[in-house]
Amino acid sequence: MENLQIENLEKLLEQKPDDLDIKRQLAFAYLDDGFLAKALEKFQELVEVLPREGELYFNIGIIYEKMKDNANAEIAYKKAMELSPDDADFIYNLAFLYDQTGKHDLAVDLYKRVLILDERDGNSHFNLACLYVKKNNSKSAINHFLKAIECNSEDAYAHFYLAYEYKKSGEKQKAKEHYNKVVKINPEYGWAYYNLACMCLEENNPEQALECIEKTLKTNPRDIEAYKTLASIYISMGEITAGIMRIEEALEQNPDFYDLYCILAAMYLKNKDRQKAILHYKTALSNTDCLTIPAETIKKELNRLTK
Repeated sequence: MENLQIENLEKLLEQKPDDLDIKRQLAFAYLDDGFLAKALEKFQELVEVLPREGELYFNIGIIYEKMKDNANAEIAYKKAMELSPDDADFIYNLAFLYDQTGKHDLAVDLYKRVLILDERDGNSHFNLACLYVKKNNSKSAINHFLKAIECNSEDAYAHFYLAYEYKKSGEKQKAKEHYNKVVKINPEYGWAYYNLACMCLEENNPEQALECIEKTLKTNPRDIEAYKTLASIYISMGEITAGIMRIEEALEQNPDFYDLYCILAAMYLKNKDRQKAILHYKTALSNTDCLTIPAETIKKELNRLTK
């Protein structure tokens, strides 16, 4: 069913074709409803009459970006900034466009300009931090993740990536503190539990690691990396048989998850049961369409065991 607001505005514009206010309302209505070509046409008609209005070019930039026409989006955003050089939204959108298209140095400069105008812009701090991560500048990344959290203490993503940077920098306790904040904010954030599990395993605390990895698997019961870590935890505890039982239980719940046969095979090898390892590798290869582990990797291991 056609949007009644759009229908009414179109009728009004037919009656008053030179009414810029109606044309503006219709342009925004088209944009809000996803009629990008129609919205672009109306905004372009408006800039012909109002060539000094930066907001019109800004919205043209948004439309081009939604259309995946980044070159024209850049031109429009630049024009908007030329007309309104102190509008933080205009600068941010061009920064984000550069960010997404790999022009990272230009994006950094523009995010910094946004923060001069509004130092409490959490999105700019977060995006700038992520760019510093790509540039291997952990110190600056940490600084901006912290500022993003100052702007929004409930930003789970900022806490997560900050924790990751702390871990890289060797500040493990701070990393664990922020991973714990992530799961407090969002108990379904499985990757935070996973990273906590890995840290606990590195610190020879397999019991705590097991608790965390089980929470990971609760949020995503088909996370193959989590099952690999689960197996490592049981092995580190010297409870290989219990680990095998846990993986078999997972396989009962996910019978099409053939990657688990590979993990079982590896655990049977640790348990010195070569024949069961071979059997499970062969079972994994019986349905390669259900594998994410490369079949060639499994075949090589199977050939090694059957020589």
